[in-house]
Amino acid sequence: MKKEYRYYPRIGQLNPDLLETDKVQYWHKGVMLTNISKAAAQQMIRDGLAFVITSQAIGAMQDGYSIS
Repeated sequence: MKKEYRYYPRIGQLNPDLLETDKVQYWHKGVMLTNISKAAAQQMIRDGLAFVITSQAIGAMQDGYSIS
């Protein structure tokens, strides 16, 4: 049985202030689902639902690891 790899974002990727664009890409399981507002993306990061991938994209999180 193959061991499942889990990516745990670095501490710096949990900083919502790293987002720089007004619209932010939201990634989940390798698919960009939608563009959301910067404020909504920052709130998702604060709530532990997402992490910063780049200054214009966030990835989904579950139980502290990436599901993006």
